[in-house]
Amino acid sequence: MADTAKNQNTVLSKPGQEEMFREWYATAAKNLGLNKNPDDPKHFYDYRGAWLGGVEVPSGEETHWPSKYKWDDHPNRFIKVKDGSMYDTKYEKKVVP
Repeated sequence: MADTAKNQNTVLSKPGQEEMFREWYATAAKNLGLNKNPDDPKHFYDYRGAWLGGVEVPSGEETHWPSKYKWDDHPNRFIKVKDGSMYDTKYEKKVVP
């Protein structure tokens, strides 16, 4: 599973980015009770991509992160909608069988 995590997380390559990301994630982990390790494969989420994309740490009652940063194998990537079809939350489209 470690290879999956490595392959699905954004790589921060500019000087200082990783440190800024770590501060941002530490705040998120503290405020939302997340695992302190942003690379834990149990997240199924690209937090670096979210940070780089300008996502603010959810606060208050809202604790949902944007679905576009879910890993391909995220357990809630596909959801069943009212008409019984499946919806891909990552790419925001109905799945055609």
